[in-house]
Amino acid sequence: MYQKNIFPIYVLILLILAFFSCSEEKKDVGIHTSPLSQNEILELDLRSANELKNDDKLYFSLIQIKHLMVNKDSANAEQLWANAQVFKKKITKKDLLARWHHTKYKYFASTDSIKYDELNTAMTLIAELPPHHSLFDIYRDYFEQYAVSLKEFDKVETEVTRIQEALANDKLKLSKDDRFYFDQLCMRFYLEKGELTKGLDHAETALNYHAVDSLENPFYLAEILKLKANLLYNDYSDKEAIEAYKSSFQLYRKCATEQDKGWKVIYDLCLALKEDGKIEEGIEWIKKWDWYPHKKSWTTFKKHELNGLFAQKKGDWKNAVKAYEQALANVSSEILPRDLKDVHLSLGRTYKNIGHYSKAKSTFDWAIDRYSIKELGEGLFHSYLEWQIFCASLEANIKVASDSSTVEKIIEEAKNWISKLDAHLVDVEKSDALRMYDLSNNLYALQFEGLYKLYRLTNEQSFLKKIVLEKEKLHGMSLFVSKLSNDPVIKSSIRRLINQKIELEARAAKGEELTSALNQVRDSFAMVSPTYHKIIYADETEFTDAAMKYCEENKVSLFQFLPSFTAAESLANVISSSGIEVFHLSVPYEPFNHKFDFWLDSLHGRFFEPVEKYLEHKELIIISGEYAEEIPFDALRINNGSQYMLEEYSISYAYSIKDLMFRNDRGKIPENFNLIAYSFTDAETIKQTGSEEFRNGGHQLKELVGSYNECKRIKQQFGHRCKLVTGNQATKSHFVNNALDYDLVHLALHGKGNFTSLRNNRLYFREEYLENAELQNLNSSIDLLFLNACETNRGRTIVNHGSNSVSRAFAEIGVPSIITSLYAIDDNSVTEIVADFYRLLDNSYNVKKSLVEAKRLYLNKYKDDPLGHPFYWASLNLYEN
Repeated sequence: MYQKNIFPIYVLILLILAFFSCSEEKKDVGIHTSPLSQNEILELDLRSANELKNDDKLYFSLIQIKHLMVNKDSANAEQLWANAQVFKKKITKKDLLARWHHTKYKYFASTDSIKYDELNTAMTLIAELPPHHSLFDIYRDYFEQYAVSLKEFDKVETEVTRIQEALANDKLKLSKDDRFYFDQLCMRFYLEKGELTKGLDHAETALNYHAVDSLENPFYLAEILKLKANLLYNDYSDKEAIEAYKSSFQLYRKCATEQDKGWKVIYDLCLALKEDGKIEEGIEWIKKWDWYPHKKSWTTFKKHELNGLFAQKKGDWKNAVKAYEQALANVSSEILPRDLKDVHLSLGRTYKNIGHYSKAKSTFDWAIDRYSIKELGEGLFHSYLEWQIFCASLEANIKVASDSSTVEKIIEEAKNWISKLDAHLVDVEKSDALRMYDLSNNLYALQFEGLYKLYRLTNEQSFLKKIVLEKEKLHGMSLFVSKLSNDPVIKSSIRRLINQKIELEARAAKGEELTSALNQVRDSFAMVSPTYHKIIYADETEFTDAAMKYCEENKVSLFQFLPSFTAAESLANVISSSGIEVFHLSVPYEPFNHKFDFWLDSLHGRFFEPVEKYLEHKELIIISGEYAEEIPFDALRINNGSQYMLEEYSISYAYSIKDLMFRNDRGKIPENFNLIAYSFTDAETIKQTGSEEFRNGGHQLKELVGSYNECKRIKQQFGHRCKLVTGNQATKSHFVNNALDYDLVHLALHGKGNFTSLRNNRLYFREEYLENAELQNLNSSIDLLFLNACETNRGRTIVNHGSNSVSRAFAEIGVPSIITSLYAIDDNSVTEIVADFYRLLDNSYNVKKSLVEAKRLYLNKYKDDPLGHPFYWASLNLYEN
């Protein structure tokens, strides 16, 4: 009797608990659910389903729309979308509203900007909800679209962190495929952001998730391993990267439908093998690329293209041309237009590098006509490949032009595109601005080449003056964009004026009298931004006269490199008190060579001998640009090989002529200066481990015993004027919070320059590293920074900006004198130079004289010794900013 009475109550309690449990779950995750089956949802007529709530109707509508669009029934989908507008107006649930905007993004947004707005709105809505698996496709689309393209970094990382925390706390369950996508996208995100250690962590997680079903999903594993290889390659772990590329390639071969992606892996593998000195092994891997039999013509095309790319990377231009011509010899419908554009671009550039300019022009002109590239207009800025073909065509045309009027027309076209580019630069992030500068390499170089050709055709000195000024204006534009105020009103005003200027100049070129309107725009620029006004309206005669006067007063000659658009030649000019001379210099394929003998045997004849007779003084300043940042001029042989340039010339470097002209007391530092020195290694470490390696951010870094002794000697010399920070105390945070207020800063650390990325140029403190981007918002009162760390003056070269190196990042925050290292330096030999430098500096307070004399003392001491080789002393260069 007792059990009969308790059973209904027990059941009732369970039902109540179940109800609240379901309600609570629904409340927590904010996801609408339905008891109907998929087929019932698709067949449901929402107009007559009065018993359903508005949120149910909207939810079912979105499912039906997706089904219709997948089955390409766009007419009915658009009708259903219009009907669903009524339900949407009455909805407040964020998950449903997010789903609405995501559906619009997927199927109905008409332009890229509208698509971005819709996806961004959906992401903003679900960011206020706990992460849930049913919303993961929105996360996935958002990460895919914007994490990789470097937009909304902070927002993306916030959501990545939220998902990671939810996964770790078991508050989010993802399917294997969704977990794969999440880790894969995080890998790509951190690769672009430059946080390689985090990217590798996601690679390992993804591999763990998919190791079991590798045979069922070889494509997944191939993609992961390819990304992992890219991460390792960017992190200079060449051997590990090579193994990952090989594994990725083997997996792509097992894919039924994705084998075509394997050719890119082979290309990346060959480059990694080349860097590791294994060119022959790379050729053997190319020979293995014989799969994809059901697309024989496509496979043959790609194989020839890959042979061409590999030959091009080796500087073997003739075989590169042969391979590209073979690729284009038998083109079938299997070959995609993008693949053809790639090969036409590579072939045209290779023709140029062997001097066949007419063939290059024909190749580019054919591609422009075939793919209607000129009709893209400003859309060129969003199409990297078409933009490159367009610029390459202009430069080929200027090469074959035989009269000044044709050259002037091409220059005007280039200047018009530069103005349009400037208008775009105003509104982009610094990282994107650097990419746009890099993208437009050929266009800027074209302008200098055109001006030089006009000088050769007319012999008018005014064109030489324009060359000098244009280089300075473009350098100024780079700095202006990187430091532009975040005030949207100023940005908007500048962009409006740029567009107005472009429009007026185009109309004036057609014969309209618009002098008054153009003068009004010029005056408006002066009011809105005096800096920008000076950049675009500077007078070449006034500037070059001031530069020549500077040379006369300081008894110095200036040697300036200009952008070039081939791997075989470069422009440079010499400015002295008596005038300007411009030169076409022959450039070797790889001007910087770690064997160093290359400098001694050939670079003097290529770079210095043509200009030597125009130098009026033994004090020489190299103006940074192109190859100037890759060559230690001190090490070049002069006087028939009997001397190094260091023995006769006093050489320093600068990023621009203006940097020098507007400096007071050039090279001087304050008397009674204070100094802080950082050493990667300390006494305790040496006692315990000697010179063993130390793990930092995924890197094995050697202890720097010589650098520690160097810092101790600095401390002994300056006593209480010097603060010494060593070992575990030498952290990034200590440096950022303390060092920037000292007069002199000495950093005896590890460094690394990255030549393939705009990021990842680093200074390694103990336990952590400092990247360029972290310096952008800092202010400095440092008078001299001594970067005694490897490769701090090396990085990817950006047109009009120079090397994106660690030293350049410090220059941009206002450090006026920087001693930096070009290559991997010897820890012990540099110690002697540093000691003499600081001893001389304490007497003269002149940075340049002290560094030159310290290097000469070292060279004289070891002149007949192997330690006298330039490797041991030529790395350290002074930049005056």
